[in-house]
Amino acid sequence: MNKFPCVLVAEISVINTLKLAVNGLSKHSDVSRIDIIVPDNQIDDFRIVFSNMDVRVINESELISIENINKIKSELGLMSHRTGWYLQQFLKWEYAKYIDEPFYLIWDADTVLLKEYMFFNKNSPVFNLAKEYHKPYFLTIEKLIKIKKQIKSSFISQYMVIDVSLLNNLTEEISKANSEKIDWYLTVIKLLDKNNPSEFSEYETYGNYIMTLQHSSPPTLNRDKWFRYGSEILNPTVDTSLDELKKSFKGYQYVAFERHSSSFLKYISAHALRFFRV
Repeated sequence: MNKFPCVLVAEISVINTLKLAVNGLSKHSDVSRIDIIVPDNQIDDFRIVFSNMDVRVINESELISIENINKIKSELGLMSHRTGWYLQQFLKWEYAKYIDEPFYLIWDADTVLLKEYMFFNKNSPVFNLAKEYHKPYFLTIEKLIKIKKQIKSSFISQYMVIDVSLLNNLTEEISKANSEKIDWYLTVIKLLDKNNPSEFSEYETYGNYIMTLQHSSPPTLNRDKWFRYGSEILNPTVDTSLDELKKSFKGYQYVAFERHSSSFLKYISAHALRFFRV
């Protein structure tokens, strides 16, 4: 398999975790390049932080214009506080138009790779499966491309290997769901019910779409062990090292430091899951 780039979308509050994410990918994967998409007003800060690392930092407006970002916010109405959450997903797909390579890796900026990981099995992209289920994602998928959930598992597992030609076909299909000649991501926003904060998943949409296609090299579906509740165990600081994370999360391929509301029950559950290596 030819080398492929990796894209992460981030803002400054996750900078400590992001540095660890970049280190993990550099050491434990065969990505050819790491690109980070950031808000325009933060690009100088990111370029300073990553000045000594082999990373390219990109303005988000190079992929989605400020005008269209404002349209996304306006169209969301009472859900406009979720603009950033939707935008980061759209940027991950728009990156396909920014590169020349036929494949690329989307990697979540809050996630750190701890061990060697192969994202291709020969010529077959590797998808790691999870147990999550969120009904609004699939209601949106049905509206956009008229398909139902294809497998019992979830494709939301912190990364996705993207075939650019297939993604282009998918976004063309999405655009057809609206008679207006607008960008595919504006079609997504227009068709959301907007009665739930989270109604679109780039991972579930792409993964389920791929499973409807006939392939010469269908995706390899794995169940590699990863830990979702890293934030309940520790909070990465400027001094946190990759080796420290490997010791704290021994037995896992990668760890995510998602920023959700915490609770004592979640704290206890996270420590129990880590203890038993679940």
